[in-house]
Amino acid sequence: MYQSFSSYGRLKKVLMHSPGKEIELVTNANAKCFNYSGKVNAKLFRSDYQIFLEKLAENGTEPVLITDVLKDDKEALEYISRRPNMVYTRDIAVMVGHGAVLMSLLLKGRKLDEMIVEKALKKLGIPIFGRITPPNVLEGGGVMFFDEHTMLAGLCDRADEKAIGQLKDFAFKNTKIDRFIMITTPEGTIHIDGLFMMIDRKLAIASLPDLEFYPSLLFTKKEPPKPIWFTEFLEENDIEIIEISAKERDNAATNYIATGPLEVVGYDFNRRVHKEIEKRGGKVSTFPARELFKGRGGPHCMTCPIWRE
Repeated sequence: MYQSFSSYGRLKKVLMHSPGKEIELVTNANAKCFNYSGKVNAKLFRSDYQIFLEKLAENGTEPVLITDVLKDDKEALEYISRRPNMVYTRDIAVMVGHGAVLMSLLLKGRKLDEMIVEKALKKLGIPIFGRITPPNVLEGGGVMFFDEHTMLAGLCDRADEKAIGQLKDFAFKNTKIDRFIMITTPEGTIHIDGLFMMIDRKLAIASLPDLEFYPSLLFTKKEPPKPIWFTEFLEENDIEIIEISAKERDNAATNYIATGPLEVVGYDFNRRVHKEIEKRGGKVSTFPARELFKGRGGPHCMTCPIWRE
């Protein structure tokens, strides 16, 4: 049974897209439209991604490729071949329990991609429990689970309060989630996964100055919402923090994908953070990403978990 109420439980299956000829459409002139830093070397981009797939498999995670699921859908494959951002599946949908919530993407270079992921999810037998409706905006990189009963969403550059409210109302009405925190992030923050990541029940990686810049808002089912400082919330819940610098933050130092408790896959260039995880008994698998990093996303961005235990 496909399911997810965790950001760090055992990751059994993850929906992904192995980059194809569509990334060759990115040029230095149009890169900004697709949120790339510039034209990529397609061969190296695909090579780095293939190593990423292998690392996930070594950790017991099965990558489920959208193009395999939709191999008989010529219309979908043609669409994908013209969408350079399809590789970043995290933003398109979020599993909540046994079903998915489709997101609403901000960039024109990404709009409508959720229609393809919806096809893939339905083909896999995963029901669509809800959807964020335009013009409201919320992306999956801005959503994660603190624990089985607490959902987090970042009020960032690619999210608005109405969309976050839609997700909160859905979660409270249809799932066991009974605590929801809207984390208000500084301007310039694309998603919360660039500032904060749970990698075990009591361990997280975080850029603390960014998390306490503005107050956040705690919602529960029974009480009125109240402002909180998210860093104090973490302290009250005995969460140990691996702190990162601004430079590390900008090098995707929080952007790991957890394949299990204290078990992560990440880019190879955040060595200090790798060592901090290993010092606490964790396992870190890495892969080269100098070319992949031109897409301005990390391992977390390129994975949409569909089954965690």
